[in-house]
Amino acid sequence: MNISIELLKNYKIFKNINKEDLKKFLSIISIKEVESGVNIIQEGSIEDRLIFLFDGNCSVSMPLTLKSKLLQEDDSVKEVFKASSNDFPVFGEVFLGESKQRTANIKTTSKSVIGLIESNDFFALCDQDNSLGYKVMKNLVDMMCDRFERNSKTVLKLSTAISLLLEK
Repeated sequence: MNISIELLKNYKIFKNINKEDLKKFLSIISIKEVESGVNIIQEGSIEDRLIFLFDGNCSVSMPLTLKSKLLQEDDSVKEVFKASSNDFPVFGEVFLGESKQRTANIKTTSKSVIGLIESNDFFALCDQDNSLGYKVMKNLVDMMCDRFERNSKTVLKLSTAISLLLEK
């Protein structure tokens, strides 16, 4: 699959980024074809990169319980989000630059094409061009705020449901 500047313009991280600057990002994205049923992110793994879904579909799932000594054998997971390349999703932005453990599983549900930008390449490009770096980092903050708001609403709904169940 050939990744174009026109395709990159659809991703929130590249909102209001001009074509010349998008070419810079195009040069650091590695493309990978992935079969259906493959984990592109495994909960607990330590990775430090952005992952773009350029073509295909995937499922995001999270464990239902926190890992503890009492629940070592519990591997219950819940699908929390279905992603399509038509939605232009990006994964990995929350811990970019920190090499922390992934908190979710992302598995392809169709043959897919993903793009990878390693953290060190991302930050090197932002360091080389501070104006571009500022714009992209602002877009990342906006993306994280959107995700935080969505997650906060989900937590509120779950807390309300638990409260109502406990009142009975």
